[in-house]
Amino acid sequence: MLNRYFVSEKFRYKTNEFNHRLGFPEEAIVKVGKLYKRIDYFKSVFINDLTLQPKSNIMFYMTQTGFDTFAMFFAATELDLNIVDTDPDILIHNLPDTLLIDQQFENYRNYSYHDICDVGKIKTVDYEQTGDSYIYGVHQKDYQVPNLPFKGNVLHTKYCTVPKLVLQWMLPALANDSVESHICLGFNDAEDGMGRISFVVQRLDINYIVLPCNESIKKFYQEIRLRNVSTEHVEIYHWNNNELRIPKNDLENIKEDPNVKNIPQKYNVKGKLLKDDTNNEYYFQFEHQVENSIAKIKIKIMSRELEMRTGKNISKYGYLESGTDESIMIFRNMKDD
Repeated sequence: MLNRYFVSEKFRYKTNEFNHRLGFPEEAIVKVGKLYKRIDYFKSVFINDLTLQPKSNIMFYMTQTGFDTFAMFFAATELDLNIVDTDPDILIHNLPDTLLIDQQFENYRNYSYHDICDVGKIKTVDYEQTGDSYIYGVHQKDYQVPNLPFKGNVLHTKYCTVPKLVLQWMLPALANDSVESHICLGFNDAEDGMGRISFVVQRLDINYIVLPCNESIKKFYQEIRLRNVSTEHVEIYHWNNNELRIPKNDLENIKEDPNVKNIPQKYNVKGKLLKDDTNNEYYFQFEHQVENSIAKIKIKIMSRELEMRTGKNISKYGYLESGTDESIMIFRNMKDD
């Protein structure tokens, strides 16, 4: 079953200057015993404060991955909660109100992580795990750990936009005895986050890193070239076409055609053309609110050239305030007109 004993007894969590463990900034290294205590804390919060019951559907949407990401996950599994990525009974998130609305999450029963991470004294939860629950569609008892050759220091970025990475990356890393330290650093937007991540890769001697999409991997490579960061001893994975891949040897294949990227500029349309590599679709994120009739004309003009260059049209569009990764998720889940 997926519980605290699934985690390697050699577990070590290392803080970094961009991501202190909330409430414990003075602790540079945290071992497995502290993880157990934090799991117990969230079990109490889920049962006594949020009044959840076994088989309740819980969703985590944390753009900033951290120590408590691990603790909340195992608190949920030990209580036999179903961890889902859609239609939850309750949502735990770290989003500002504007992004909560953009993601169409405001109608769910939801709590900010910052409101539940320090509720004070907790009560012991007397519940015996059965293992009869699902983690992103996989039954606890059916889960098989992928064989990844982890060793050294592993950097966890974010899992909310690609929940399958929890099963394919986070859990295998946590179970592996050869991992020396777990480091966490999420990001709201690839453009803003890759500079910090490239710094941490160099500063903390990262050996393994996963990034959730092609957009983030492109930005990451741009940053490490700009900062002259060596990745000779780093295995860099990303999620592409519904599987975990190593793009290091075929980086040229994931570079965008600059003519495609510049289509909005060519037609003087303010916004960003977004590529959803998972669904192989293009979206357009307007920089400002645009009247729908005018927006349709602009999208039609840009789609013509996009189709000539890629064979694809702009399938969805709109004005969003969110960053690139979150916007792609919003468009992906947006119902067609």
